[in-house]
Amino acid sequence: MLGDWRRVAPAVAATVLLWGCATPAVETDAPDYSTTSYVYDVSLCNTADFVRNSARGSIEVVKGMALGFVYGAALGASDKSGDAEAKLTLMLGGALVGTVGGAGYGIYKAISEVDLTVDECMAREGFTLAGAEAPPPI
Repeated sequence: MLGDWRRVAPAVAATVLLWGCATPAVETDAPDYSTTSYVYDVSLCNTADFVRNSARGSIEVVKGMALGFVYGAALGASDKSGDAEAKLTLMLGGALVGTVGGAGYGIYKAISEVDLTVDECMAREGFTLAGAEAPPPI
């Protein structure tokens, strides 16, 4: 049981740290500020960021793996030895190495393209961000 906790703890810690980094500072002395509304809206905005970035990142990883697989298999198939068993082994080995390399590239690309839009989302929900100009009264 303790072994399972050790695998999950880093993921939980990273999630908590990232969640804290994505919490916008808003003006709490505004007349229409509500803590309940803030907690609800920031949760929705963070969840939207998480889902969007997860989906986008997953697509990048799958694309990298697919391209790596095809490239690696093509390199393995280019063997001129004439031995079918050796060619198949090289194709499968190349495909495996290409898939792993492609996954690494896809992860790198997905992380470099993370887009946090919590501040903009909270502004759309009607909150005034700390340090931002308040909208003119209607």
